[in-house]
Amino acid sequence: MCSPEKKARDCYSGTIDPIESNDFLEMMVLDGCFIIQFLLFFGSRNIGRKVLRDHPLGRMDRDRVMLQKICADLFMLENQIPYFVLELLFKFFRNPSGGRDVSLPIYAVTTFSQTLEIGSFYFEAEDISESYGAECLHLLDLVRSIFIPPDLPYRYRKERFPFTQENWYRPLRTIPRISQLPRAGIMVNPRKKDRFLVVQFVKSLGVIEMPNLSLNELMCSFLVNCVAFEQSYNTHSKHLSVYALFLDWLVNTAQDVEYLCEHRVIDNYMRTMLLASSTIWART
Repeated sequence: MCSPEKKARDCYSGTIDPIESNDFLEMMVLDGCFIIQFLLFFGSRNIGRKVLRDHPLGRMDRDRVMLQKICADLFMLENQIPYFVLELLFKFFRNPSGGRDVSLPIYAVTTFSQTLEIGSFYFEAEDISESYGAECLHLLDLVRSIFIPPDLPYRYRKERFPFTQENWYRPLRTIPRISQLPRAGIMVNPRKKDRFLVVQFVKSLGVIEMPNLSLNELMCSFLVNCVAFEQSYNTHSKHLSVYALFLDWLVNTAQDVEYLCEHRVIDNYMRTMLLASSTIWART
């Protein structure tokens, strides 16, 4: 059985052999403890647990820009550390009072549902168990997996995504941009209380139902890094990649973003409609 250090080193694709053992372990512990403290502080507040008023992260709580920058750094694919390291360190942060323990995935989803501005009502605490982390490689993978509804296929990496010669060369079919769809009698309506990946086309009504999405810099950063992660692992599902491609097809102009905003599908927090459309186009 390999040591945790060797297991952690094996998680990185590039060579990190020149890093001495003490330096590598110190990096894992310091980065891991910061991530856990971050999740505990913001997650505890969102699930109703008390937090210290003089906590070092309290200042960040009052600075929205700084908070989103930290979250964006935590989402960067190149900044990830192995998830099992977080789980090992998290055991030292368990509730010492003997009360009910809250799993690390719950802290993660309550923290990032607020910062991504998607609304924590999408998730029930009893539905977010430690089993979510069992198949994850790192924090980005954990948050990504929580956004994938459990009833969608190929959710876990142990289920290989079925790329076969038959469907690999299948012609790519595109759809018109969103502001052109009404000409074909197709409308777009917001879909309530669902993860943003659950897009449904009701053929009998000619309606595309899409859950609300808050379009901001952090959400764009999250989508970009999820796409990069999914494209790097062919044994992982491509749900975020498909969603990003879907947005890319729908939104090409500022008028497309304005249409989705008017139909309450997108909450645009970018400075202008044109910037929002160019952000989707360029990053996905």
